[in-house]
Amino acid sequence: MVNLHEKYSKRYRIGWDESRPRGGFKDPQLMTLRGRRGHVYVDGDKLCAALDCTVYLVNKVKKIPGVKILQYGDDGINFSFSEDSFRQIAKIIQLYRRKKLSEAHKEKLRKNLQKVRGMPQ
Repeated sequence: MVNLHEKYSKRYRIGWDESRPRGGFKDPQLMTLRGRRGHVYVDGDKLCAALDCTVYLVNKVKKIPGVKILQYGDDGINFSFSEDSFRQIAKIIQLYRRKKLSEAHKEKLRKNLQKVRGMPQ
């Protein structure tokens, strides 16, 4: 089974499926990578994605090698793909990335926080 947290959490934001109970067990199968145009989820040993899309995006996805369309819907498609084509899929779905702060920006935030808390600098 593919663990999204182990493979992709340093670059992308991890979300949870809506069916997961609040505060419940963090099952790796319920992890998702959310994006502007859809999300990526795990189905057994393969990665799958749901794309909220237009015909243009569907045709773009179909051209990627290793993509298999699982289901057409009114508002998009569900498809599976190999890990080799993950970067291309991530670009199409526009997955949300984790914020990266520079060291200078982190230091500025620390100083501002110390001022607010009334701590000596």
